[in-house]
Amino acid sequence: LPLPGRPDLNYRGHGDLPLASRASARSWILLGEVGRAGRFPTPHPADPATEGARLQTRTYSFEHVFVSVSSFLDLLSKLHRGSDNRARAARSRLSGWHSRGVGGPFLTTLAAVTPRSAKALMRTGPSGCGYACRVPTAVSVAELGRPAFLANIEAQLDIYAAAMGANPDEVPGRRAIMERHAGHPGLRSLVAIEEGTRRIVGFAYGFRGVPGQWWHDVVWSGIVATAGQASAEAWLASALEIAEVHVQPEFQQRGIGRQMILMLTANRTERTALLSTRDAKTPARHLYRQLGFADILTAFQFPGGGPPYAVMGAPLPLPAAVQPG
Repeated sequence: LPLPGRPDLNYRGHGDLPLASRASARSWILLGEVGRAGRFPTPHPADPATEGARLQTRTYSFEHVFVSVSSFLDLLSKLHRGSDNRARAARSRLSGWHSRGVGGPFLTTLAAVTPRSAKALMRTGPSGCGYACRVPTAVSVAELGRPAFLANIEAQLDIYAAAMGANPDEVPGRRAIMERHAGHPGLRSLVAIEEGTRRIVGFAYGFRGVPGQWWHDVVWSGIVATAGQASAEAWLASALEIAEVHVQPEFQQRGIGRQMILMLTANRTERTALLSTRDAKTPARHLYRQLGFADILTAFQFPGGGPPYAVMGAPLPLPAAVQPG
């Protein structure tokens, strides 16, 4: 792809280049178009009378390529730091570059970069060379029937343990819970699959909550105690209970969890959706709020101990899933 740079250095408009000449145009192609051509242009025999000027021009173009790349990295760093003002200015500049024909599809994507996605781009990849070696992997989301949900419990448990930092001795208990959940009414199970390897890298599932289910009954009692019977009925009489949403750590912050929640809650017959998450400022809780979930209970202690939880709920369909007309 062409490197991002000033419009007056775009090879497609090389007539506007400072010191524009055939040598200048050839030097820009040499630096910016190797990937497209697949080979270097064949150099013309050196002319002693013009060689000095040609070398000066090539140095000039290379310096501008270096400045252009440095400017791009500076903009990406500003996006990474997350300032709204800096992010708006950076995105505006990236959009300006692209509107003038600079950078091709590469900057079309970068013009939409947000502080969160910039942070993901800046994160060091497996080879230790940072965002430059981090190539996004295509991930698709598929729905599993009850037999496939049970057949893939081990893969889902591995993701649960990695995402939650669970101890190995917690896994058998979680397996028993998931096997019990498989028998609940209205089960919907989703998995995120890495294309190519076909590896499961995320999962989510939920079901219709009814009296007699442990989580349903505990939360019902908690809402009655804090807000009254009418509130408990409004939230839980017809509720989709989202049991688990987890993504492998290296695949987080790519929108996979958001997509699974939207698919999990789409076209349900229930009036509300509820879930519980740790009562802390976590990325998961931030996502739930973005999707329209609000706190119903906070600092809530489930029987058996553990950290305090927040129980959150939202009307269905989720506000984030309703497209403006």
